[in-house]
Parts: sequence; structure tokens; C-alpha cells
Amino acid sequence: MPANPFSQRLPARSGWMLIAPLVALAAGGCAEGRFWRLGRFSPRIVERWEQEEQIANSVFERKRQMSQMATDALAEGGEALNRTAHKLGETALTEPVLINRIEAIHELARLDCPTTWDALRRAITDPNPDVRLAVVQAWKAMSQEQAVAALSSIFAGDTNIDVRLAAIRMLGEFPGQASIDSLAAALNDADPAVQLRATQSLAKVTGQTLGPDVRAWSDYLNNDPDSARQASQKSDGGTIR
Repeated sequence: MPANPFSQRLPARSGWMLIAPLVALAAGGCAEGRFWRLGRFSPRIVERWEQEEQIANSVFERKRQMSQMATDALAEGGEALNRTAHKLGETALTEPVLINRIEAIHELARLDCPTTWDALRRAITDPNPDVRLAVVQAWKAMSQEQAVAALSSIFAGDTNIDVRLAAIRMLGEFPGQASIDSLAAALNDADPAVQLRATQSLAKVTGQTLGPDVRAWSDYLNNDPDSARQASQKSDGGTIR
């Protein structure tokens, strides 16, 4: 009886030599993935890994440099703050690597000076919302008058809901009538998430505990504390006396 050709097995080593190129080919489209360790057999993938490592090292070094720039400016004070803020502002506006733009804004937040204010106002036009979120956070460290005006403008003009919500939350860090006026406008926003965030920030800047009820806050801000209290109790399920 003739031997069944399909019953014959290739030696293990020969079988692996046939399979390995296929596996390497499958992994060749990406430097990661299930078979990423086989990438070391592909010169193209090795080259990509080397490029990625260079980028990572470059980003780390750029971050270190910007941090040192801000530290030196703070130590020197005076006009050094504006000079360094100008350099960091240019990075925030022109740097092609996203993480470097964000890091530049983080370092700008350490330098509360007119040049920083200007840089943050320009950086809020960045097309990437992550950069704009970093700008919102940076205003927390700035003078109140400048910050409230900028955050109010961001809330009113930005199209990204996360950025708008962040601006409303940040307004809660600056007690005062200017913040209250902007948050009052947010109570009338069409987005319920914006309204809710506005009530939370109003609680911080006023010290009132009216809960998430928009009507209660509207009554309070319109100088009708009794109606505000009643609306708040209704929203909490309390009994009005």
C-alpha cells in the first residue's frame, strides 16, 4: 500500500523555516502587535524602532530644556520672565510635535506675566483640543482678572464640549462677581452638562449649597433666596416649610 503523502511530516526545523517568513510578513505592517518580537528580523521595522526611540529621546530632552528655562527665569525674575515666556509661547504655537506644544504650555503656567497671558490667548486657537485643555488649566495659575476674562471667552467661543466644560470648572477657582456673571450665563446654555457644571462652580464661588437645580441657582442669582431655597428643597426631595 503506497504511503499517504499527507501523513509525512517535515522536520520541525524545516517547518519553522517555512512558517517564520509568513509570521514576519504578518508582523511587518506594524512594529507592535502579537508578533512584535519578530520585528528584529526585519530591517525596516528595526529602522522604525530606532526612529521612534530618537523621537522619544528628543521629546524627553525638549521637556527637560523647557523646564530648565522656566526654572532659570523664575530664579532671575524681572524681564527674564517675559523673555522666557516669549520663547515658550513660540514653541506652543509652532512646534509640530503635539506633546511638546502641551509641555510648553505647562511651563508657561509657571510664569505669570503679560507675555504668558498673550501666549495663552494665542494658543487657545490651536486646532487640537488637548492643547486648548492645557491652556485652560494654565489659566488657573494666572492673575484672577486676566484668567476670568480669558476663561469666560473660552467658554463662550470654543466648539469642543470638553474644553467648554473645563473652562466652566476653572471659573469655579476664582470667586468674585465676574466669575458669577459668566457662570450665570452658563446656566442658560442648551447643553445640560454645561448647566450642571455651572451649578457646581457656582457652589464653589458663592459658598451656597443649592445642589444641581438650575432654577434654584437662577432664583438665587436674581436675588430671590426664598424661591431658591424652595427649588433646592424640591430637587432634593425635602419638605418645604
